[in-house]
Amino acid sequence: MSVAALDSTHFIVADITIAKARVGTVSGGNSISYGTAVSFHTGAIVSLDSVAIDSTHVVLVYQNNNNPNLEGFGIVGTISGGNTISFGTEYTFFSGTANSPKITKLDSTTVVIAYVDGTTNFGSAVIANVLTGNSLSFGTTMTFNGATTASIDITELSSTKIFIAYKN
Repeated sequence: MSVAALDSTHFIVADITIAKARVGTVSGGNSISYGTAVSFHTGAIVSLDSVAIDSTHVVLVYQNNNNPNLEGFGIVGTISGGNTISFGTEYTFFSGTANSPKITKLDSTTVVIAYVDGTTNFGSAVIANVLTGNSLSFGTTMTFNGATTASIDITELSSTKIFIAYKN
C-alpha cells in the first residue's frame, strides 16, 4: 500500500496486491468515501511508492514483477471530478532490477526516485520531470551509495535538496 495526500480532504491509496489506485475523500470529520479503483499496471508488482505533486496529480513508482528484469516503472495519475483517477503511459526509469523504489517531489513538475540497483546492490537515484500530457522524462541515474544498500527512504528538504536514508 502507498498513500499520498492531495489536499486537506483528498488522498490516493495505491494497492500493491492488485496494482490499482483510488481517490479517497474525507468529509464531516470522520467519514471517508472512495472513488473507483483503477488499474495502473497489468500484472504483478513487488514494490510501490507514491507522491502527490499537486492537488490533481500523483506519480507512482513501482517494481515490475512481470519479466525477468524486475524493471522500475513510473506513471502519472490525474485526479478529476474530486474522486476519479486516470493513468497515462508507464515509463521505465531503470531497465535493470530496481529494488524498493521510493519517490519524493521537489516541485509540481519534478520528482526524485531512489532505488537499489539489483545488479550492483548500490543505492541509485534519478530525477524525473513531469511533462505536459502526463509523460515522464528521466535524467541521468546517479549512485548515492557505492556499497550494498538496503531499507531506503527519501524525502524533500527543499525544492533543490533531498535526504535519502538507507542501511549500508
